[in-house]
Amino acid sequence: MAPIGSVAQALALALAVALPAWSQVPPRAEFQGVGPRVTEAQWRDAFPFFTCADSVGMAGVERTCAFDLRQRAEAIRARCGDDAGDAAQRCVADTSRRVDAFAAFHGAELRDAYATFRDDHLVQVTASYDTAAYSQVLAGLTRVYGPAALSDDSVTNRRGTVLPNSIARWTLETGTLEIRRFSTTMDKAAFTLSAPQHGGGARRRHRDATAGDAGK
Repeated sequence: MAPIGSVAQALALALAVALPAWSQVPPRAEFQGVGPRVTEAQWRDAFPFFTCADSVGMAGVERTCAFDLRQRAEAIRARCGDDAGDAAQRCVADTSRRVDAFAAFHGAELRDAYATFRDDHLVQVTASYDTAAYSQVLAGLTRVYGPAALSDDSVTNRRGTVLPNSIARWTLETGTLEIRRFSTTMDKAAFTLSAPQHGGGARRRHRDATAGDAGK
């Protein structure tokens, strides 16, 4: 008969292998490998294809870095220039690879993203992807962070039709993550990462950053 201690150790090892990562170590809130409170320079080092500028008319925000996948060619050209030399071509290849890695998000493709900074620290990221991929993203984030707090509200499209909007939220010590089935338009789902004590205005700031879009 095996000693009790040996049995307990074997059971603990089996559980460690079987349980998902979030049940063993408290996960760190992050977006594409970057967590809240990084500086703008650190953000731009990770994502050099973003364009950053002073924020206007956004309460509590001083700087915003933005990227739209539809403008990837312009973003790559702005970083690497139009030179046909080897150095420029290596820059193009590197930046294109980084964009592809950035856009891949739990089975979805990110369409755009906005990072906002206060006192030179990241306080919030908002991003969008196709509404059809909402369930895939929910499953992917659940594998990382565990079960979400689920809720619903409603949205109204241009035709006046009221639709249920699914919401999933993970509240962690290092920040809050939230996804919504519908964002500023019916074809976009929304992701938000907020630094601790900064999650209250997530939806308003995302609407401000994407004010050019109208509901479909």
